[in-house]
Parts: sequence; C-alpha cells; structure tokens
Amino acid sequence: MLTSNSNGDFIAFPKDFVWGCATSPTQVEGDTVNEWDDFIAKDGSKADDASRHWQRYKYDFNCLASMNLGAYRMGFDWARLQPGPKEPLERDIKLKYMEMLAELRSLGIEPFLTLFHHACPKWFRDMGGWLNPDSPELFADFVRRVVILTDNEVKYWLPINEPNCYAFLAYIAGVFPPRKRGRISSYSMVLRNMQKAHALAYHEIKHYSPEASVGASCLAKQIYPSRRWHFVDTVSSAMAKKIFGIKNLDGFTTYEGNQVADFIGVNFHGKVRTRGFSALSPLFMKKNALKKHNLDCDDMWEQDPEWIPECLGDIAKEYDLPIYVTGHGVATQDEGLRVRQIKEHLFQCKKAIEQGIDLRGYFYWSLLDNFEWGDGLSRHFGLVSVAFDDPTRRRDIRRSGCVYGEIARRNGFNT
Repeated sequence: MLTSNSNGDFIAFPKDFVWGCATSPTQVEGDTVNEWDDFIAKDGSKADDASRHWQRYKYDFNCLASMNLGAYRMGFDWARLQPGPKEPLERDIKLKYMEMLAELRSLGIEPFLTLFHHACPKWFRDMGGWLNPDSPELFADFVRRVVILTDNEVKYWLPINEPNCYAFLAYIAGVFPPRKRGRISSYSMVLRNMQKAHALAYHEIKHYSPEASVGASCLAKQIYPSRRWHFVDTVSSAMAKKIFGIKNLDGFTTYEGNQVADFIGVNFHGKVRTRGFSALSPLFMKKNALKKHNLDCDDMWEQDPEWIPECLGDIAKEYDLPIYVTGHGVATQDEGLRVRQIKEHLFQCKKAIEQGIDLRGYFYWSLLDNFEWGDGLSRHFGLVSVAFDDPTRRRDIRRSGCVYGEIARRNGFNT
C-alpha cells in the first residue's frame, strides 16, 4: 500500500530492498587485454579509452558510498585473471580484484559478481570461443578458481550476463566479436554451451560457497512490429520476441532436471519496433521521426517502463524465483530525462511488488559513463560523468546521481 505525505505520494520500497549500480570490466576498466582490445567503435574510440576504473576504483567506490548505495554489480575480467586454459590465476591481478572487494566491504557495499560479460580471453577466442565443445569446462575451471579465491567474500553471483543477447549480437547481428552474421546454428550452439557452462558454474559456486546465491541473467526487451498490419514486420517481431523472450531462461534455471539458479537478474533495455528485418530505435531514426511518432526516447532506445509489471509477472509465474533488476539505464546528457526515467521505472517496479512479485533490488546502469560496445564513448549512461578528453578521466556525480542517492537513502521517493 502506498503511503503519502504533505509533499505528495511517497513511493516506499520494502525494508531490505537493494539499491545499487552496475558496470562491466571491458566497459570501464581500460588497459583492455581481452578480445575487445583492438575493436574500434563507430565513434573511433576503443575500450582502452574507457573510464580507467582499474586505476580509479577507490574514487568510484566512494561515489557509490556517497550515493548511499548498498550494492555494486561488478565483473572480474576472465582475460585479465587467467592467461591460458585451466592455468592458475595471475597473482597481481587476483590481488587487485581482492583489494576491490575489500574496499567495497569497508564501505558497507555488497558485491554482485559477474564472471562473463560479453568479453572472451583471446586464448579462448582462438580455441573457437563458445562454439568449442570444451568451452563449458574451460569456463567452469575459471569459476572454480575465482570462488576459491574469494573465499565466501561474495554472496551473489551472476556467472554469465545476458547469454541470449551475447549469442545474438556475436553470431546473428554480427556486431560483437567474432562478428559473424546470420549464423543461426552457431547462435543455438553458443546458447547450449552457455547453458551447460552456467550449470557447471552453479555447482562449483555451491560446492565451495554453499550459502551463496547464484543468478540467471536475461535481457528483457519490449518488441513491437513497426507496422502492425505488415506481414514481414509482424514475422520479424515474432522472431525477435523468441530470441529475447523469457523462455531463454529455461536452460539457465533448470539444467538436466536440476535447479541451477537461486534468483533471476533482469536487465531492461527499452523497446524496439521491427520494420522489415531491422530493429528500429533512436540509433536508426532521425530526430524528426522520433517527434513524429511521439516516442519517449533516450539516445539509444525508446523507453517503456509500464511494461515492467507485466514482464516481471511473467518471469515470476514461469520460474517462481526472487528477482533483481540488475540493469536499467538511460543513455542521455539530459538530466531531466534521466531523472524522470529512473523514477518512472522505479514506480513500475513498486507496482510489481504490490502485485506480489518478489522483486528484491534495482541496479542502475551504469555507475560511470563507459565504453558502450559498438557505439564507443558517445552514449552517456553514467550517474557519474567521465571527461574522456581528460587524461585523468575526471569524474563528477551528476544531478541524477544525487537524486538516485536520495531515493536510496529514503528507500523511496515522492511523486
């Protein structure tokens, strides 16, 4: 039941609701050593040009603390840690990552750890990547070593981020390494290998850290045909819904009859409309077209917060597991838009909770302006701005970061 005060309705969240931010190693660390190190984005930037989080993590963690955030979804870069198949972890790198975890703990911030976030080690890529039939065991070996290293310092794990998204972008759309297009059979094989890898990772984590909670990750995207009366638009929309639908979670929640997930991590990335066999979004539409269609957009996607209760309801009904929104962000330099979208999405999250959905936390994407894969440094998601033209990568907490921090402090907000 919503409470209220003299300033208007107050949207209050459950007492133990988790407030956090998220990043991924390739997008923020710099000094890239994985398969993205020679990738040149549309704006001419490289992952090496990113936010220098590897050097400046203490400052960044203090930004989290100043925003009253109790959780940080971060990643360990497989390529940094493991120089070859089933080799020991690099000593200096593992010490650095453990320093990061200790710093978070000292600030009272809970790490949620992702172990594969769209970036393969070069040696893994050269062995065929996720198409290699041995890839699940190779990943499981890495996971085992990390779990032993962290020694119960991590309670929440997301082994593989958005496997359906990675497989699609790498083997159908061809925009992520290895940049293969239209490889339907490869897409299916990658997903099968990732399902097995996730299951093996789940058992490794549970073996060495029985009290840990392991999540299955999915990208949730609302998809519509651009022209509902058009046959091809309707068919391509149905195909896209199958690729990004919640049923992709099946092999990542139960594998060969065994439970392999303790929670679901849902990443919301807006709405797309299919036209022909292309997905239309602000990236592909001129501004006058956006105004003509009256679309509420950031610099990447049309926003659709009202879909959240339905989406989370479908996931809850299908899998009966706790849910975290592990990624929702707005790509913009318009702080009014970012603040409005955060509040509108959180309002819909609260509606989902009132409908009985076990939603336990929300992570804004992203803590920092970052390297947005193929779009480079031109998309600004950060609650903390990064001056990429400054060698020190100067940071400043944006107004939206202050607003989100106040929401976390109060565990709610006024409408």
